[in-house]
Amino acid sequence: MRKNILFIIATSLLLTSCNEKSKTHIIFIDITLSTTISKASQNIKVLLNSLRKRLDNKVLGGETVVIYPIHAQTLSATAIGRWKMPIAKDMNWKKERKRMLSEILSKVDKKLFTNSIISTTTRSYTSIFPIFYKLNNVFLDENVEVTIISDMIQDNSIMSFPGEFMSIDNKVVKKLAIQKYAEMKDEISINNQNISILIPGTEAGNKYGDSFNRKVNSFWKTFFHEAGANVFISDLS
Repeated sequence: MRKNILFIIATSLLLTSCNEKSKTHIIFIDITLSTTISKASQNIKVLLNSLRKRLDNKVLGGETVVIYPIHAQTLSATAIGRWKMPIAKDMNWKKERKRMLSEILSKVDKKLFTNSIISTTTRSYTSIFPIFYKLNNVFLDENVEVTIISDMIQDNSIMSFPGEFMSIDNKVVKKLAIQKYAEMKDEISINNQNISILIPGTEAGNKYGDSFNRKVNSFWKTFFHEAGANVFISDLS
């Protein structure tokens, strides 16, 4: 009797897991000149080490990893790769997982830094907002978890935080965030979406100063509140 009950429970769990959609981990990496990532090989090493730890801790067997760059042409940029992590089906799965993690990190290093076709001009501007269009268009029906590795400083002809935030107060920044979401809301859908933001940096801080950085934080806090997203922010480490 007990064996039958255990068999029923195991079968039930198996069917449940089969019916669930496998999770896709979408990672956006800011490679623009405003971040510390591109400024020294040591900073790239910090990125790669942090990325390895995050993938190893967050991505389960059978789940998919997709990585995109953030730069001036974020919307039209294709993924640098898509990987499905191996399932623990035999004795070799740990070796296969380790091999795949190394492959992902090698691809990030080569495609985004050491052997990249992305020009200096494209790296000179930062387009953050297309991330949310891309999520809506490419991954609408998928179970996704989103990670953005970026200082979140939008800077292009559409909207430039460095060009606008220096001369306005925090109340105006919040109004801009509300207006920007209102412009985008019919084309994006990140309500209840889990989004982790990892901010790269060094002990020296960035060149803009604390007042500017508080305004950047205020903008995104307001924007994500309007959008209904669940956002978790921490330093890249």
